[in-house]
Amino acid sequence: GLSNRQTLYARLDALQAACRAQGPGGALIMLDIDNFKALNDSRGNAVGDTLLLHVARRLKRFARHEHDLARLGGNEFALVVTNLPSAHDDADEALGRHLDTVRQAIGGVYDLGDFTHTTTHSLGGVRFGDDDVSADELVKRASLAMSHAKQEGGNASRAFRPEMEQALQVRVWMEAELRQALATDQLRLFYQPQVDTRGTIIGAEALIRWQHPERGMISPGDFIPLAEDTGLIEQIGDWVLNT
Repeated sequence: GLSNRQTLYARLDALQAACRAQGPGGALIMLDIDNFKALNDSRGNAVGDTLLLHVARRLKRFARHEHDLARLGGNEFALVVTNLPSAHDDADEALGRHLDTVRQAIGGVYDLGDFTHTTTHSLGGVRFGDDDVSADELVKRASLAMSHAKQEGGNASRAFRPEMEQALQVRVWMEAELRQALATDQLRLFYQPQVDTRGTIIGAEALIRWQHPERGMISPGDFIPLAEDTGLIEQIGDWVLNT
């Protein structure tokens, strides 16, 4: 019974135009139900659908109008907030308070028929009204902030900051470069001797480095976590053993 993505985009475009003409500003909040897949897998899609309905009902308590609330797909919802303060610092503070209020109010115990289920949620928010940003870009920014909340373990809320976007761009660039590094033999091994109490070499520890053609030598601390997240660590492990 909620609006869809197309309706939300139209609403955001209209509200942004109104904010620029008259003020005050507004914000887009996106939220995701933590561990929703685990519930679907263990209890079935019908139970998951019931939870979605209950979450939607709780969210409606915060929406000023029906068209300020949307389900974007899966277990992702969007909530439009209006009448935020126009001053930048005040607006950021107001958005932070609103994020926490929504998160705390929709979390907790849900009665799903045969059993009760306790949920938490990850929320991300972005302010609008200061400049001309497309609805699609607002959704991307709110979604990025929401992803940061999920990466911190869920049950959290984060407001969008420009450095989040910059970090994502660096991550995308580095993943592409790391794949190229594997294909073009840019990885290097260094061997740290291991000695006994007499100083005799009894073995060595193999230490990996990335010899990037432009950035020079890159420490494993900068690329191993990314390799683990993307699954490239298996290829790197094979390369190390073969080398």
